[in-house]
Amino acid sequence: MKLKLFTSQLKSGDLSQFPHLKEQNECAEDNSNFTKYIEKIRLLQESFEIRFRDFSKEDCIVAFINSFSLSEQKIIKMPNIQTELIDLKTNLLLNMKFNELSSVPNASDVINFWRSLPCEHFPELRKFSQRYICRFGTTYRCEQAFSAMKMIKSNGDEVAIN
Repeated sequence: MKLKLFTSQLKSGDLSQFPHLKEQNECAEDNSNFTKYIEKIRLLQESFEIRFRDFSKEDCIVAFINSFSLSEQKIIKMPNIQTELIDLKTNLLLNMKFNELSSVPNASDVINFWRSLPCEHFPELRKFSQRYICRFGTTYRCEQAFSAMKMIKSNGDEVAIN
């Protein structure tokens, strides 16, 4: 949304979001050509869309981060782990264990939770979590994904301030 705002402001010559460009523009003789900046923002916007297109389609992110919050509609979309997800959601001990994590758990807490699931009761969920964890390669990358998810989640609740 901000990138769209920036583009429309540049097109109209409004530099209120770009104080340095405004200062530079006041000193320059040709002060009306912002097409190169508009193009850079467009390319950045396309890059974000490409990177997050597949990421936003994945229901398994929510299943991995907090299986207890999954709706029945989301569970139906995961036929290979449906019954185990239902068993997990209805298991009071595991639910309490997950709730002991902080309100915004970090990656290692969630990974440790998945590792603690009994293999004999949740073999498919454990395979699912192992495949998902392996996608990141390192804890650092997993932490980055969690940070991105926190930002995405918090965007609906409050404005992120950098």
